Amino acid sequence: ELGVQPGMMNSERVILVSRRLPYQLRLVETGHWRAEMTAMNQALQNLRAVHERYGGLWIGLPGVQVDPGHQMAMRDQLRDHRLIPIFIDPVRQDQFYAGYCRTILWPLLHYSLPTTEDMIALNDSYIREDEKGEHYMWEAYKAVNRQFADCIQDIYQDGDMIWVH
Repeated sequence: ELGVQPGMMNSERVILVSRRLPYQLRLVETGHWRAEMTAMNQALQNLRAVHERYGGLWIGLPGVQVDPGHQMAMRDQLRDHRLIPIFIDPVRQDQFYAGYCRTILWPLLHYSLPTTEDMIALNDSYIREDEKGEHYMWEAYKAVNRQFADCIQDIYQDGDMIWVH
């Protein structure tokens, strides 16, 4: 079952790290954040099962842009659910995910060249010679990964298992 050895989880926390947290978050009239289940792929469903069964923490992007004045309230509210949001600005997020991850890493790691019209257009939109698109995407990718690494470093305790998806 999940490749976990008996007794292994008794002394360790599992720190799950994924691009997104497993809930859709939205601000309601009361000023609180509501977390709703989202449709997820099988991999994230499996991670959610690990999170629920073994405890630990889950680090990821909240899936919505959060005004800096609301970020602390969201952190506090999600702490009760062992969720830790990472906040990045929309331009950097676009360069990181839609840019570097989807136009460079995804095709390389999935043997998928941009062959459809929409993928070619998306790829071309990020690789503009006048804007040095690849350079900006790479810098965004490094910066976002640094934010994740800093967060992990802040919460890591001896014996924790870090599971990056």
